[in-house]
Amino acid sequence: MSVMRASAYALTVWVAMAGLALSAALLAYVGMHLRADQAVPAAAMLCALLAAHLWYGTAGRDARLGLIAGAFALLIALSLHAAIVAHAGMRLNRPLVDDALATVDKAIGFDTPGVVLLFARTPGLASALGFVYSTTVPAVFLAVLALSITGKAAQTWRLLFIYGAGALASALFSVGWPALANFVHAGLSQQQVPGLPEGSGRFFLASVDYFRNGTSAVFDAARLSGVVTFPSFHAVMALAVAHAAWPYRHLRLAASVWAALVLVSTIPIGGHYLVDVAGGAGLFLVLAWLTRSEHVPFHTGTARFGLVQQSPLA
Repeated sequence: MSVMRASAYALTVWVAMAGLALSAALLAYVGMHLRADQAVPAAAMLCALLAAHLWYGTAGRDARLGLIAGAFALLIALSLHAAIVAHAGMRLNRPLVDDALATVDKAIGFDTPGVVLLFARTPGLASALGFVYSTTVPAVFLAVLALSITGKAAQTWRLLFIYGAGALASALFSVGWPALANFVHAGLSQQQVPGLPEGSGRFFLASVDYFRNGTSAVFDAARLSGVVTFPSFHAVMALAVAHAAWPYRHLRLAASVWAALVLVSTIPIGGHYLVDVAGGAGLFLVLAWLTRSEHVPFHTGTARFGLVQQSPLA
């Protein structure tokens, strides 16, 4: 007897569909609309990638090209949906939870502002961490490209599910429990931390001003920034990339060190509380666990719709 079990491919598609529904509903609820000059090209690109995914990924045409096109279609869609939810959700003006996050850090004995000031006194290290922090999103795209171009379908969909579900979960939590992060809460100005890269811990404030405090009905994608405080999505991304690289011995150490540096950088560069980083790590662990035993063939039989037929003991 066999059972039908959702694959990472199906889970990723479902997350993308959920993100589309949530972003559309939230935009309508807060009375915002997308700019046509931004939405139309993005929609056209996604349609082209999805068409290539379906065309090349079926009937034995070219599974690898189909995988690449599908992976990037979902990567872009997942990113856009989560960004819309996080930013449009700020228009709800939910109460800020910085006091609670700072209290948790203090309760566990972690002096978050003090750590920021410590890094500010070591400009060379701070600059290096700033660079590492800036590589997080490109690293996700590079990992998806490397996995898909080498035909690693199962690993590609696994990474995309962790990325997409992590992005949407982080965005939704940020909508309900927003925060302005450690720098703002502690009153740290650029003048107080001259050794940190420009904009550290405060780079997102212009976006907050537009989406949370503004009244414009236009959702301007040019104003997007990293507005999620808890949980840290940079932590999710860093651990997801390291997780994807772990099976490859020659990449394991470098990816692990890079991920560790990203986690460190989230406090002095991203402005996070320590509890944000712990929350991001916990979210990653849950999502990685959900895909721990996936076996995802690429568009074969019932797998075309993301379902894999397996023995109950598999």
